[in-house]
Amino acid sequence: MNYKLSDILIGLLFAGLIIGTGFIQTQLKNEPQIYMLLFGLLTLGSLFAKQPFKTSIPFYILLGTMLYINIFILTNQIVNVISPDDGWVVDTNGERHRVMQVNWIWGVLAGLVLTPLTIVLYHKKIRRNKVLEISLTTIFIILTAIIYIKRVIL
Repeated sequence: MNYKLSDILIGLLFAGLIIGTGFIQTQLKNEPQIYMLLFGLLTLGSLFAKQPFKTSIPFYILLGTMLYINIFILTNQIVNVISPDDGWVVDTNGERHRVMQVNWIWGVLAGLVLTPLTIVLYHKKIRRNKVLEISLTTIFIILTAIIYIKRVIL
């Protein structure tokens, strides 16, 4: 098999997206996991359809969701390193009290800005590799099913 460097890099990016998404899925309740599983199945089915425009939409939604989750996690971790005392205030008696945290806002903003930019870059600049896209979707479905089964049955 003849793999290009861009295919290897996209594969590594997809692997990273799977890891971050799996981490967040372990913290979800059962119903959102069912929706994610069903959407993954819909996306996989659409990737086997013959009309390329319509097959792109569910995949880009899935990719965008995974990108947003990972950008949020990464940004949140970076901001928490920069500002570790977010949510703590010292009152006049010198006691520390927990108040509302706001570091998560940076993750939301970064995700809202960087996710569409990354999707457009992927669509315009990267030659799509259907095998990688099908592999990402299949692994996403398997991961979601494993996490769901572990949380519900075990």
